[in-house]
Amino acid sequence: RGLLRQQRDSLSARMAAMKGEITQLGREASVQASRADLARSAADRLITLQEQGYVSLAQVQQQQELALEQAGKAATIRREQAERRRELAALRADYLELPLRSQTILASLEREIAQVDQDQALTESRREFVLTAPQDGTVTAVQVEVGGSADPAVPLITIMPDGARLEAGSIALCRVSVSEIRAPRGNDSDRLPSRHKPG
Repeated sequence: RGLLRQQRDSLSARMAAMKGEITQLGREASVQASRADLARSAADRLITLQEQGYVSLAQVQQQQELALEQAGKAATIRREQAERRRELAALRADYLELPLRSQTILASLEREIAQVDQDQALTESRREFVLTAPQDGTVTAVQVEVGGSADPAVPLITIMPDGARLEAGSIALCRVSVSEIRAPRGNDSDRLPSRHKPG
């Protein structure tokens, strides 16, 4: 939209300047046409005087050349004025077509931007990152999947450092089988015999 406004302002300024040139050329053409008419009238009078013997033929020819020169200048100005009018008409046509052309350019730019975004996204998806572990070791667990998203709070992998010692403990359970129970006798009590079977 900003580009469209700038183009409109530029075309408006050029059209205003062109109108000013056409107006100035019109005034110059009017003045030059008057000069050409005066020079032609003077040449006609000299022709009459030459026929009466008052002036020489050379004077007549000199005035006729001056009249032709003035007429040529007037024609040149009129041609320049006509050219400026054609340029003004072209500028007006461009001004009227500007919204449509701007929409076409804008649509093309949007397509190019979308293509660039798509290419960038594809490039990002194919990009590989190499992560270096803080120490040598063996990977014992992987917390992510290929194509998945990483959570900053969850480690990607678990590493067992080289040279680390693994310790394992075991607990043996026993089953106790009671085979005989005797009531205590006096201050003495019999021990309860039992058999231990490893569980």
